[in-house]
Amino acid sequence: MNSPSAADALNDRLVNGPPILMDGGTGTEIERMGAAMHPTAWSARAALTDPDTVRSVHGAFLGAGAEIIIANTYPANYHVMAASGLTDEFEPANRRALELAHEAREVYRTQTADRTTWVAGSMSTTTFSSGLDQSIISTVHTPGEGYRAQANIIAEVDVDLIILEMMRDVTETRLCLDAAMETGLPVWLGLSIELSTDGDLALHGSKIRFADAVAQILDGRTALQAVGVMHSELSCTSDALETLSRLWDGPLFAYPHHGVFEMPHWRFDNTLAPEDFANAALDWIGQGATAVGGCCGIRPDHIAALRRRMNALRQP
Repeated sequence: MNSPSAADALNDRLVNGPPILMDGGTGTEIERMGAAMHPTAWSARAALTDPDTVRSVHGAFLGAGAEIIIANTYPANYHVMAASGLTDEFEPANRRALELAHEAREVYRTQTADRTTWVAGSMSTTTFSSGLDQSIISTVHTPGEGYRAQANIIAEVDVDLIILEMMRDVTETRLCLDAAMETGLPVWLGLSIELSTDGDLALHGSKIRFADAVAQILDGRTALQAVGVMHSELSCTSDALETLSRLWDGPLFAYPHHGVFEMPHWRFDNTLAPEDFANAALDWIGQGATAVGGCCGIRPDHIAALRRRMNALRQP
């Protein structure tokens, strides 16, 4: 664990800088390293089937310079696990994924103590479909019950924060967000966006105008620690940050992806050069993002390149 002041230190960095470097795409890197992917739950079982791989991926991102690592709980929400016939593995998969992130951080700390690091638990409404598949979500009969169950597991393993990933509707996002906030942990909201056919920003896989959705989701939820753009194309990230800055006066973060998902595999084509990723991330920092990283398709090499550029900016 970090010191008792870890939460205060995290908030201080978000508010006062310097910007925090997050990790890259944990699930896609786990897949790239050869872990077994489930046909409908993707990397949700990897903590149980390939724990050494999961731990080493976290270690690689820490070694590249990441200060926040996100446990591989994103794909293991209750409705995905239930619809995949993995209900009995829901708690073990989530708990072990969180433990592996902690273990990786402890290994890193035995090698270096050069910076504070934080472990995040991840939650998502994802159904691994182009939009939210209500037939999968309906495997949980009480609205919010599945999100609350996952949030409680995450809180029990004593993480430093919860990050909501790929949130792309209003109703389910509010349910998931409320469950996370009930834990009392710092909560970051990561919204997934795309360009609509009319060229405006919309929540990914929906027709909901991004600005309208943000206003509805944030209504009355002022206790959030940070709001950001997550699981979205790099080309949309700057515009989305600009929109968020008009609707949210707290810390912003950027965590876009690169590549194409064809369930159950991520396609690592159209490779993004690490320096190009670093250049884009510095632009997001220039827009006010106080935490940056990347999700699917963003590898340790990308995070290392960004770390070098961020370190250079700190030099007198």
